[in-house]
Amino acid sequence: VQNKSAAAVKIGILGAAKIAPMAVIYPCRKLENATIAGVAARSYQKAKDFAKKYGIEKIYGSYEEIIEDDEIDAVYIPSPNGYHAYWTIRAMKAGKHVLCEKP
Repeated sequence: VQNKSAAAVKIGILGAAKIAPMAVIYPCRKLENATIAGVAARSYQKAKDFAKKYGIEKIYGSYEEIIEDDEIDAVYIPSPNGYHAYWTIRAMKAGKHVLCEKP
C-alpha cells in the first residue's frame, strides 16, 4: 500500500534482526493503517544498513532515542532475548505500544 493513512500507527523497530522483515516490515507494507517509521540497532551503521535495505526513512542512534520520539506510536522488539524485558518495560513507561518477540 503506497498511500498510508495519516492516522497510521507509526512503528519503530528496536534491532536490525533477521526476523523483522517477515514479522513486521512486509506485513506493514500491505496495510494502510500501519507504517514502519524508524529503526535503531546496537550500532548506528547497522541501523543505517538495515534501513537502506528495507526502505526505512528514519534511523536512530540508540534504542532510547527511538523510544523517546513522540512520533513513534509503537515499537517492535526483535532484539536478543536478554534485552526484551528491559526494553519492553522502558517502552511501556514511555507510553508506547509494544510488540515483542518471544520469550
